[in-house]
Amino acid sequence: MIPSKNYNEGSQGQYLKISKGGMTLKTFLVTLSKKIEGELTDDLLHRHVDYLKFMNQNGSLIMCGPFVDKDGAMMIFRCHSSNK
Repeated sequence: MIPSKNYNEGSQGQYLKISKGGMTLKTFLVTLSKKIEGELTDDLLHRHVDYLKFMNQNGSLIMCGPFVDKDGAMMIFRCHSSNK
């Protein structure tokens, strides 16, 4: 079965909706910007990385990484809703 794809815009922002075998997943692009000096503690960074590893292991994280200028980052998730 070939997944059907369509773009939607709703209360959760713009997302790509993919249906495969009756299950609908959405793809979300999340950007992080405007870092505040001293806000990113070692503990917070480790918890963030652990969460991304968890999301990758369960198949929800498609890709992530910092911008070239190191002033922000992006993450692409595939999940049922933006609440994850």
